[in-house]
Formats: sequence, C-alpha cells, structure tokens
Amino acid sequence: MSFRSTCLLALVLGLLAPMAAPLPQARADEPKAFDLRVVTLNIYGVPLPDLNPERWAEMGRRIQSLRDQGLAPHVIALQEVFLDTAFEAVQKWGYPYIARGPLKQGTRLGGGTVILSEFPIEDSAWEAYSTCTSWDCLVRKGALGVTIRVPGISAPIAIFDTHTNADPSYDPLASIEKARIARAQQLREAATFYTEFRPPASPALFVGDFNTIGEADDYRDFVTATQLQDAVEYCGRKGPCSGDPEALREWIDMLDHHFYSPGANVQVQPIHYDLLFKESFAGKPITDHPIVWVTYRLTPSSDAQELQ
Repeated sequence: MSFRSTCLLALVLGLLAPMAAPLPQARADEPKAFDLRVVTLNIYGVPLPDLNPERWAEMGRRIQSLRDQGLAPHVIALQEVFLDTAFEAVQKWGYPYIARGPLKQGTRLGGGTVILSEFPIEDSAWEAYSTCTSWDCLVRKGALGVTIRVPGISAPIAIFDTHTNADPSYDPLASIEKARIARAQQLREAATFYTEFRPPASPALFVGDFNTIGEADDYRDFVTATQLQDAVEYCGRKGPCSGDPEALREWIDMLDHHFYSPGANVQVQPIHYDLLFKESFAGKPITDHPIVWVTYRLTPSSDAQELQ
C-alpha cells in the first residue's frame, strides 16, 4: 500500500556532535557544485523500560552546535521515530521541512521513518512493507521518499529512508530464517518503490537502517535491483574521502547504509565520511546504532570532470 502527499511542516530549533576533518573544497572550475551533508540516524525509539527521551533533546543540542559552526547536516534520515513524543522532539531540531511515513494504522505504530530537510521538500511518498515477523509486526516499517531542491542544481534530488526487519532479539519464539526472508522481501519492495518514485533524471540517495551487512545476499540483491552504489564502500575502497579512516574499515559489518546514484545531468561523488555522536550521554551511548554521515558533492554534468 502506498501513500503520496506533499509533507511540508514549518518547524523550529537545532542536533549532533562536532565533526572533525575539514572537507575538500570544490575546485575553482566547479562553481556550481554543491556539497550536500546527509546523515542516517536511528534514534533508538523502541518503547522499552530504558527509553530516555532526554537523549533526543541532547541530539538537538549537538545539531545546534554544528549549526552554529555552519556544519549541520542538510538532511537527516531518521528511524525509530515510533512515538508521538519522539516526533515532537525531532521537530525541535531546527529543520523547516519534514516528511513522515508510513503512518500508524489501527493498533500498529507508524514505521518510524522521518526525513528532516534544510531545503524545501517538493514531493513525498511512502510505502508500508507487506510482510514482517516477530516484534517488527507491532510497527509499519517501510520506505519513505522525498524530492528536494538544493542551490545551484536544477534537477530535484530524490532521497529515500528505510528501516527493515531486524533479526529477532528478546523473542524466544522468533525465527532468524523467517526474519531474513521477510527482510529480503522488504528490500525487493524498497527497490520497486525507489524505481517508481524517483524522477527519471534526478540524482538519488537511499539511506537508512537496512539491518543487513555488505556481504549478505539481500544487500547484494538490493544493489543489483537498484544499481545504486554504496557511498561508504566507495570512500573505503576507491575514493579520496576525508573523515574517520578507522570507521571506514568497519563498513562491511554495518547495518546502516548510504547508497547513491547520479542523475542524467548531475554527477554525485561522496567526499566525506564520518560517524557522529561518539560521545556518551548520561553514561551510555546516545543511540544503539552508528550514526553515519556522508557529504556528497553534486555537480552539473557540464562541469563534472571524472567525478565518478
């Protein structure tokens, strides 16, 4: 089932921990290039006894610190924004445009995927996955897509966020095999949604908590179906990216991914990779997932020279 609407919300306030290493500067012969800072962030919003909503306010303060330095992410793709209190918290992070979906239905919570944007969201849509297993069936996980406009780039940028079925934990009746079958089906549906929602000439980014690693069959099938490239793999194996070299060595075992694809007239190149929120909060990690930051250089094809 899919739902399409323009999800624009005017909001207020600021999130994230400082990022080190200066980014490589655009060359003088690339005046139209734009460096888009994108983060995927699982906020750890599962309603368990140890849930501490103050973490979300702290994330907002860290984002504001980055904003004060001119370094805040332009786009943040969130997962596990299941609760209304969580959604209210992220609305205070200072992003003027928000898209949310899948939405709750009956006794099932919404999918928890939210996209925050510094730039106007022109269109949005979401797709609730048709299958799930174990605790994941308490929520409507799926994929969320938006298109945004960034300075100097004529084509809209398509950005997708997803959260797929996790392997079972704390569930004695759960089956790992069933969870992986469900996730593989979800990723097939994500690939179809991506193809249908993405404007034909637009560059695209697909990020989120995929709950699968870079050597898994469902990961490879998703990459084959979409023809997307893994930004972190690019930085680790091929690219001249700035960022945390230690973190780059861990990409093959990560569940949270950044994928990208150029547009008809816009090249896309990852130029920076880092993990954020490394500092603890109240003596614990601020979330239970690595928070993956990638900066993408978007360059109109007439200006692009060997970017890919």
